[in-house]
Amino acid sequence: MSEKSRPDRKIYVENRAKFLPEDLLPYASQWVVWSADGSRIVAHHSDLAEAARQVESLGLEREDVIFDHLPPEGEVTTLL
Repeated sequence: MSEKSRPDRKIYVENRAKFLPEDLLPYASQWVVWSADGSRIVAHHSDLAEAARQVESLGLEREDVIFDHLPPEGEVTTLL
């Protein structure tokens, strides 16, 4: 784990909720990697291993991001 202090879960949930379902349509059926505070998407890919490689290539620790798999396009607006 990195030495940076991570925001608490409440901050992540508040920031993540600011993303509208329409904002997430380009990421349908993909693994989305969120910053620990939920304020931005730092990586995404349909393959979890590739999303993890993207995180590593950015110099981020896996413990400092949150992986989330989004539903298919037709379900993104109804489930999020």
